[in-house]
Amino acid sequence: MTYRNLRTALLVAHIATSVGFFGAVLVFFCLAVTGLLSAEYALANASYAVMPRITWLVIVPLAAMSLAVGVLQSVLSPWGLVRHYWVLIKLVMTVVIAAVLLIQTPTIDRLGAAGIRSAAETMDWEARYSVLLHSGAGLAVLLAVLVLSVVKPQGLTWWRARGRGGMRENAGP
Repeated sequence: MTYRNLRTALLVAHIATSVGFFGAVLVFFCLAVTGLLSAEYALANASYAVMPRITWLVIVPLAAMSLAVGVLQSVLSPWGLVRHYWVLIKLVMTVVIAAVLLIQTPTIDRLGAAGIRSAAETMDWEARYSVLLHSGAGLAVLLAVLVLSVVKPQGLTWWRARGRGGMRENAGP
């Protein structure tokens, strides 16, 4: 496989995992809205019961793959990992969203277990609002990451500008 083919394969993998990550979080958000607003206890419980499975089988792996492939791709591309602000900001935002996701997993697991048992146990309003708030904020952050990927605002990071004699122009492809 040539270097160009490797970069293309990584780009495709990064787009696929990132789009999948966004889509899975969107589905999770819809489940959180349904669980919170549904007057039907069975539907609310089913929403909460499926959340841990979506989280552990889809969202967490896609978040990890998107992050790993994105880092690898940026290291092998002319954009670099810390050359341009937009790449660095994307990295930080993705790490933060992955960390928040992992911090939220006990709450998601608790709601899922309660959703399987009975409607009365899913009345943990704090947990229900928490998964709604965090998944909604996660969507907003992932949308911002997407916008940065498309817009690619100019500006070299301090490290890159210093290495180029203080020049601040966008030197990417």
